[in-house]
This record gives sequence, C-alpha cells and structure tokens, in this order.
Amino acid sequence: RMSSLKWKDVSSFSQGDKARVPCTFELRVAGAKLVVTRHIHHAPDVWLLNFPPFFEGFEIGRGTAEEAKSKALEVVRAKLNEVLVALAAE
Repeated sequence: RMSSLKWKDVSSFSQGDKARVPCTFELRVAGAKLVVTRHIHHAPDVWLLNFPPFFEGFEIGRGTAEEAKSKALEVVRAKLNEVLVALAAE
C-alpha cells in the first residue's frame, strides 16, 4: 500500500559528513507535505514528523526510515480522520 506513495529523500549533509546516511524524507500528496526526519536536538535514532498545521517536531519513534514513514502515515491518517469526524458532527 505504501509503495504507491513516492517519498523523496531530501536529506542535506555538511561537507565533512562522510557517511551521508539519508535522514529526511518528504511526501507530497493532495497539496499536503509530510516530512519524516531526524534532528540534532533528539537522540540519533529518533524520527520526527512535520505535518503542518497538526504536527511540528512530533516524535514518532525509533527504528528504520521505512518504519518511520509507515508510522508517520498512521499518525497523519488518524489525525485527518479525527478532523473529518469533527467536521461531520452536527
């Protein structure tokens, strides 16, 4: 299911970084932008989700990049479902 979504590696590296391990991924869909990334102020294996206006630097856990992307989609879908339910209320 996730394979049809096209995540893009948008990692940036300092010149001295020899490892160059991808650490930031972006998914654009229906005008929305999800970003899964690591951040210097968090443990090196922690992934964060940015999905404005709902999530900014939201910790989604540890693990592989693929696990982080999957968890990000889970979190975003749950939030969007919550919004849809609230909008449907009368």
